[in-house]
Amino acid sequence: MATIKDYLKTIKEIFTLGNAQMLKKMHNEIFEADVEKLTGRCNFLSAKKAISEIPVHKWTIFLNCLKYGLSPEDAIKCTDNIFIGAEKSPLSADDIFFFAQRYGKLETFINLKK
Repeated sequence: MATIKDYLKTIKEIFTLGNAQMLKKMHNEIFEADVEKLTGRCNFLSAKKAISEIPVHKWTIFLNCLKYGLSPEDAIKCTDNIFIGAEKSPLSADDIFFFAQRYGKLETFINLKK
């Protein structure tokens, strides 16, 4: 249970952070909560450092990989490889993910050589 000191610390943090910083922090917390919900507490804690280094523009593909059933480590590799493929093709990363998922080839993106 939170104490009064915790509440005061949170209120102080809200007033000292700017709007942009507060929104960024809120989005990060929402993203981490989604990842934890999809992976379970143990897997989330073991992969938290790697998850925190995922750029914002890759979050959607990463979450979709987790929903597909990949482990956090495999989802990170798959996400990176999908974005590398998107740079080299006229398709977007979302399109590549959709087609790979649709045809059961998402696992091939885990072990691709860069």
